[in-house]
Amino acid sequence: MFISVDFDGTCVTHEFPQTGKNIGAEIVLRALANAGHKIICVSMRSGEHKDTVGVDTVKAIEDWFKKENVDLYAINDNPAQTSFSNSRKVFAHIYIDDQFLGCPLIENAQYSRRAFVDWSGVTYYLFADGFLSGEETKEVMSELEETYPELYTEENRYRRGLKQLYQNFKKG
Repeated sequence: MFISVDFDGTCVTHEFPQTGKNIGAEIVLRALANAGHKIICVSMRSGEHKDTVGVDTVKAIEDWFKKENVDLYAINDNPAQTSFSNSRKVFAHIYIDDQFLGCPLIENAQYSRRAFVDWSGVTYYLFADGFLSGEETKEVMSELEETYPELYTEENRYRRGLKQLYQNFKKG
C-alpha cells in the first residue's frame, strides 16, 4: 500500500525551514516500510525555498528519512500513478497529516510551539485498518513509550481522548 505522510508537524515538529524535533514518526514509518508499505512524503517544502531561506528543504526531508533509516519511496510524487492518472494529487491509500480533520494531535508547549501528530493514536488507526499487525503495533507502541516518555504514556493517551481506542486494542 502507498502511505502519504506530511513532514512538518507530522514527521517532526514545526521548525521550518529547519528540521524539527522527532516525535515518533520514524518508529511508525520504519515499521510500515518494513511491513512492505511504500512511504511517500508529501510536503509544501520544495527546492524553490533555497534562495529565500538558505536551506534546501527537500534535501532536508531526504536527509531525515536516511538518518532515521526509513525507506522513502518518493517525495511529492507517486511514480506508480503515471500508469492510470496524470493528476497533480499524489495517490496513496492513506494520508497522514497534522492538518487533516480528525488526525490525533499532541499539544505540548514544552516540546513544540505548535501541535503535532500523535503517533500513538495514528498507530492504533493503522492497526484497526490492517496496515500493522497486532504484534507490530505492540512493538511500535513499546518503542514510542520508551523513546519518547514525555509524549507517549498511558496518562497522556487518556488525556488526549484515546482511552476507548486504547482499551479496544488491549482487548484484542
